[in-house]
Amino acid sequence: MKVVFKVVVLVFLMAGIAACNNSDSGALGENGDGTAGTAPNAYIMKAVIDSVEWTATSVDTKVEQSTIYITGKAADGSQVILELSERPGIGIFPMRRGNGQAGTYVINTGIKYYAPFAGTSGVINITEYVKDSILKGEFSFSASNTMDLHLIEKGVFSAPLHQNASKPAL
Repeated sequence: MKVVFKVVVLVFLMAGIAACNNSDSGALGENGDGTAGTAPNAYIMKAVIDSVEWTATSVDTKVEQSTIYITGKAADGSQVILELSERPGIGIFPMRRGNGQAGTYVINTGIKYYAPFAGTSGVINITEYVKDSILKGEFSFSASNTMDLHLIEKGVFSAPLHQNASKPAL
């Protein structure tokens, strides 16, 4: 009888530990389909850059004057920077000179590629905007300098939205 009791206690203890590890209380993460998770701090940035999957290891938000800068930094030193007018709202915004939406891709050597270099070169789709909390969406753009062109596709992000926030990403 003591053995059965110990086994039952052990099973309940292991189930409790597993439940704690799967909780959504502030854990960084995603839903497994490339979209941001529902945890309060589920900040991510992912994209496919020149046909190669790219994932940020940190996501920073900086607010300067009337512009929000969301920067995803990868382990190799490369970065994707999204520039948004401060209160973009939900919707699809073309990256175009003079309208407050832009993108920058920085390779690991520090060379920068810009969108829009000229004309319209991509979009930012804001899917969720909660003032002083979180900004979620999708993006794609082509970024260039005078030498090269990079294609940034299938981008998703979830970023903290408060003055000069910085959070690690999954």
